[in-house]
Amino acid sequence: MDEARGRQQKVPRHPDVAIQRLPELAVPRDVLPLQEAEGGGGFTRLVAGSRGSDDISNAVPTKFVPEIDPEKVRTEYKGYSVLNRPYSFKTFLELGLLDREVAEDFVLIAETDHVLMRPMANLATVKTPVAYPFAYMKNMGSELLPMVRSVFPKIRSIKILESFQVEPTAQSQCTAKDLKKSFIFHYTYPLEYRENGNPMPSNEVGFWSLNKRNYGSNYPPKDLTPPPEGAHAGAAFITKAWTEAIGNQSEAIWKQSTVTLGTIGWMPKVSPLR
Repeated sequence: MDEARGRQQKVPRHPDVAIQRLPELAVPRDVLPLQEAEGGGGFTRLVAGSRGSDDISNAVPTKFVPEIDPEKVRTEYKGYSVLNRPYSFKTFLELGLLDREVAEDFVLIAETDHVLMRPMANLATVKTPVAYPFAYMKNMGSELLPMVRSVFPKIRSIKILESFQVEPTAQSQCTAKDLKKSFIFHYTYPLEYRENGNPMPSNEVGFWSLNKRNYGSNYPPKDLTPPPEGAHAGAAFITKAWTEAIGNQSEAIWKQSTVTLGTIGWMPKVSPLR
């Protein structure tokens, strides 16, 4: 990166949305070999809320924008507060923060349960943005392009990357090959395993459990027990990634929250028969 783009950036990353700045490639390509991938301009947290600061805003450049009225979320959106993700970025645009805070021409919008598995080059062009089709979101098809053009009129088409990320359950066949060809690991689903490495049925907690929802108010410990033998490669990868990320946090940040259980101990105890 040149000096202007490579200097310390004001970067977005969000308990709901993260923004990474990406330098433009001279020749856009679908997938670059690892050694050719170019670095981005950094991250900025984009937070839906009026607090103005939180326990990590001093460690990561952060922007707070207004959230949807909680009463409206409860009554009109059936409590689905995750709608603050697209709403926060919409607000970010309307307030002109994208132009003021982001020097790069391209950004990656991500969630904070996304782990970047390898360096990522810019895969978009000025007229062709890139997107990933989440399985649990409506495929809007022809509706999507007019919406994008309402903000960026020069867009000609949207490129969909089917293998851009992995988001496995314990029952998934997530191999080392799947991890190698993808850019992002999305740990949205709980990974629940029996002690023998067999996956648990859906919605059941296992002897070994890695579930982001266990840590809504408390931090995980710094030493996480690895998954049992027989668990898929994704479980081993995400445990290692969490452990590495936790180890890189300062004690000052980590001590602000009560530490709870790691990957063992969440399975409900069965009362003995009488």
